[in-house]
Amino acid sequence: MIPSILIALPLAFWPSTAAAPQSAATGAKSNVVAVKAGTIHVVEEDRVIRGAGTILLRDGRIIAIGENVEVPADAQVIDYGPDAVIVPGLVAADSPYGGAAPSARTADPGVLAADAFNPFSSYAVPISSGVTTVYLAPARNRLIAGQGAVAKLGIEPGSSRLL
Repeated sequence: MIPSILIALPLAFWPSTAAAPQSAATGAKSNVVAVKAGTIHVVEEDRVIRGAGTILLRDGRIIAIGENVEVPADAQVIDYGPDAVIVPGLVAADSPYGGAAPSARTADPGVLAADAFNPFSSYAVPISSGVTTVYLAPARNRLIAGQGAVAKLGIEPGSSRLL
């Protein structure tokens, strides 16, 4: 038996980083992406699509999801195959990406986790594991640690990653 491939869907990542295909008729770039897989978990509708599911995106937003989604001719198609499983991006409630170096002080409310986070770094490893969002802890083992933050890893590098 071939093991299933688990794919977490960082939706905002694909349309901006993938080269948009050009329409043969007009020469205009398409902003529609169709992602296909054998199994797709749909959280909002609490259902699982099994066997040839498609997610249709326009400008990074889901516009259709299902088994018989009509894909426009100029759409970029990403087909992961029948063994792939797509789940929504996972949130890591604890991550090492915002932790500042520990200090001797037990109370340091001025520490900001966002200061230690590098929004321009590549986070390919957690993204490939399905983690698209992380909590950034300002410090560990402090009575008052400072201010935490949340970052989106599955989007273009830059300051917009911080929420």
